[in-house]
Amino acid sequence: MKKYLVRVIGLSIIFTFVSVFSQDTQYEIRSQNYPNPDSKIENVFAPRGTVKWEETFDATVQPADWQIIDNDGSTAAWDFRQFVAFTSGDSVLPQAGQSFWFSNFNNANGVGLIDEWLISPKLPEISSGDSLHFYAGAIGGQFNDSLKVLVSATDSLPGSFTEIAYFKVDGPISSWNKYSFDLTPYAGNQIFFAVNYYIVDGGPFGTHSDNVWVDHFFLEGPPAARLQVIHNAADPAVATVDVYVNGSMFIDNFGFREATSFQDVPAGVRLNIGVAPGNSSSAADTLVNIPVVLSEGGTYAAIANGVLDPASFAPNPDGIGTGFQLLFQPMAQETANSAFVEFYGVHGSTDAPTADIVARGGGTLLDNVSYTAVSGYEGVLPSEYILDVKDSSGTTTVASFKADLSGLGGGAAAVIASGFLNPAANQNGPAFGLIAILPDGTVLELPSVPTFPFARLQVVHNAADPAAATVDVYVNGAMFIDNFDFREATPFQDVPAGVTLDIGVAPGNSGSAADTLVNIPVVLSEGGTFAAIANGVLNPATFTPNPDGLNTGFQLLVQPMARETGSGNNVEFYAVHGATDAPYVDIIARGFGALYENVPYTGVSDYQVVPPFNYIIDIADSTGTTIVASFEANLLTLGGASVAIIASGFLNPVANQNGPAFGLIAVLADGTVLELPQIPTSITEIENAVISDFALEQNYPNPFNPTTTISFSIPSAETVILKIYNIAGQEVATLVNERKDAGRYQINFDASQLSSGIYFYRIKAGSFEAAKRMALLK
Repeated sequence: MKKYLVRVIGLSIIFTFVSVFSQDTQYEIRSQNYPNPDSKIENVFAPRGTVKWEETFDATVQPADWQIIDNDGSTAAWDFRQFVAFTSGDSVLPQAGQSFWFSNFNNANGVGLIDEWLISPKLPEISSGDSLHFYAGAIGGQFNDSLKVLVSATDSLPGSFTEIAYFKVDGPISSWNKYSFDLTPYAGNQIFFAVNYYIVDGGPFGTHSDNVWVDHFFLEGPPAARLQVIHNAADPAVATVDVYVNGSMFIDNFGFREATSFQDVPAGVRLNIGVAPGNSSSAADTLVNIPVVLSEGGTYAAIANGVLDPASFAPNPDGIGTGFQLLFQPMAQETANSAFVEFYGVHGSTDAPTADIVARGGGTLLDNVSYTAVSGYEGVLPSEYILDVKDSSGTTTVASFKADLSGLGGGAAAVIASGFLNPAANQNGPAFGLIAILPDGTVLELPSVPTFPFARLQVVHNAADPAAATVDVYVNGAMFIDNFDFREATPFQDVPAGVTLDIGVAPGNSGSAADTLVNIPVVLSEGGTFAAIANGVLNPATFTPNPDGLNTGFQLLVQPMARETGSGNNVEFYAVHGATDAPYVDIIARGFGALYENVPYTGVSDYQVVPPFNYIIDIADSTGTTIVASFEANLLTLGGASVAIIASGFLNPVANQNGPAFGLIAVLADGTVLELPQIPTSITEIENAVISDFALEQNYPNPFNPTTTISFSIPSAETVILKIYNIAGQEVATLVNERKDAGRYQINFDASQLSSGIYFYRIKAGSFEAAKRMALLK
C-alpha cells in the first residue's frame, strides 16, 4: 500500500510539473473509467504501400491549409495541443510530430450538440487501392466519444461532404489507435476529407462525450513495385501493340523500341500482362498473355521480346526458343550508386548467336551473352565509347556502335541488342542495332560505326623545337590534326589497324601533305591502344646534345599498351622522358618513394598505380640524391583515370634557341593537358609553399582489410592528435599524439586486431578538428 501511495504521489507531482511548464490546463475525467466495449471500427482495409501524402503536425501552430469549423455554434472547437494532463495523473502526448488535435465535452452547445469539423487540404489524385489512415484516442469509459469521417470530391464546404464512417473511438487514456479507410471509390479525383467530432447527447451533462484526440494523417497507396516496360519484339506483326494488365489498358499504341518510365504497379498480386495489336478494342484481342507476380518494394524492367510465330522466322543459331516472352531484369536501378554510369545488357536479337560486347580501349563489358540473357550491372566512367559486338571467340566484330555516355554520370541504363542480323530472312523486320534505355523511358538508338580493323590512338605534341611550336599532322596524305600546338594532345580515337600509316608533320597552316618536314611510318595492331608522343628537334645540330649521347632528332615515342581508364578509384599513369637536354633521372613521389629509376631521354615507362592524392614529384639525378626540379601533382579528383606524366621542354632554354623551359605535364585520356606547377626544391620550402590549409583526407583504400593509409596536412607546426573510434564512440587506437612541423603526412593504420565494421578517425591540430568514416571488411 505504501509503495502504491508513493507511486501515485510521484506521478501527480511529475504531471503537475509538466503541465505548468507546458502552459496547458489539466482536464477532468468525468467518471470512473469502465472497461471499454469492443466498439472500434474494424481496419478491414490497411495496405502497406507508398505514402503519397502525410501530416504529422510538426509545428506548434495550426497549418495554414487546414480548416477548423465550429458547426454547433458553441464558440469552441478542435484545439491544437502538445500535451494534455488529466486529474487522474494520466496524460496524452502526440502520436507523431510535436502536436495533435484535441476536443472534449466542454465544447458542446447549450443543447448538448458537439459538431466540430477538421477539414484537410486537397489531397493528391486518388488511385485504386489508396487508403486514408489516421490515429485517434479517447478516455474509453462510459461516455462514448464518436467521430465521423467524410469525403468531398468538389470543395471543402461541409455541405459537400459524404460520410464514409461513423464510429466510437477506443480508449484507454494515453492510447492511440489507427483507423483506415478505403478510398478506391474516389479513384481519379483529388479529394478533401473531414474528421467530424459529432455527438448529439454531449456536454457536461450528456452521456455520450468525454475527451477525444486525433493525429498523424496519411494517404497510402497499395503495396507497390516499380516497373519499366520496353518493347523490343522485332516481329513486324507487333510493331505497335496495346498492353493490358488484368484486362485494363496499361499502354496504348506501344511502338517497337519504345519504353515507359519506371512506374508504380501493384505488388504481391498476380498481374496478367496481355499484348494485343495496336488500336485493339479490348483485352479480348490479346495475342499472348503472360502472368507475373512482382515483389513489394522491388524495381523491375520487363523487356517484351521474340516473335509470335517462330516457325516463320529464322531460328536462333544456338537453338534457343524465339517465341514471344518477357525478359526480366529483377534488380533494375533508376540511378547509379556512384558517379559512374551503371548499365545492364540484354541480348534481344532472335537470330544472333552468343556474343561479347567490348568497349574499345576499355575491355570486355559483357562476355558470352546468349539470346534472352539479361546481365547484371556494370559501371563505366561517363565518357564516349565505341561498343563492338563480337562473336563468342572475341575475335570477329559483327557490328560496332557509338555510345556517348558523357552526360549520364550517376545515371543508369539498359543496353539492348535489338532487331535482326538478317532482316531478309525475318519478314524484312528491323535491322540489328543497339539501343540504350534510360529510366525516364528515353530510348537512344546508338549510331553504327564502321567495323574495319582498328586501333585506339592518342597523339601528344611534346616536341619543344620552336620551329615546331604549331604543326599540322597528316596521316597517309590526309589532314589528321590541324594547327596542333606544343603541349597539346588529342583524345583517344579510332584509327585503321594492320596497315602502314604514314604520319607526316608539317608547319602549322600548311598547304598540303607535300609540306611535311618529317614522315614516320607506323603499323598499329588491331584492338591495341596506343599513345604516340611527338618529341625531339628537327635539326639536332642546332640544339644542345643529350648529355648521355642519345639521338634528339624528331621522332614518335610510343606507349604500346596505353590505357583510357584507371582501375577502381586508383590513378594509373606512365612516364615519358621527353626533355632532349636532360640526363638519366629518377622520378620520386615525396613520402612514397621512387616511382621510376634511371629513366633515359626517350624512355617510356610501364604503368604505375597510385591512390588519388596530392603529390610532390621530385625529378632527381640518376644517383637519386640531387633534386633537379619539383612539381605539385594534385590527383585528388582523378580517381579512376589514366594519365601520362611527361618531362617536357629544355633544362637550359638559352642554349636551345630559347625554347620552352623544363616542366612536367599530365595528359588525360580525353586530351586534357595539365601543366604541373613547379615548386621550390627545399623540403621545408616545398611544404610551406604547397600546404596552405589544414586538411584531413579520406583514407585509402576504403573499405580496407586490414591496413589503410590516412593522410592529413597542416600549414604550421602543431600538436597533432589522430585517433580511431568504433561505431559506439569508443577509442580503439591512437595513431598520432605529438607535435609535427608543417607538411603533409601519411599514417598507416593496421586493423588486424579489430573486427569488421564502421570506424571513425578524428584529428585535432591546434584549432582544427575533423573526422571521417571508414569501413573495415574482413
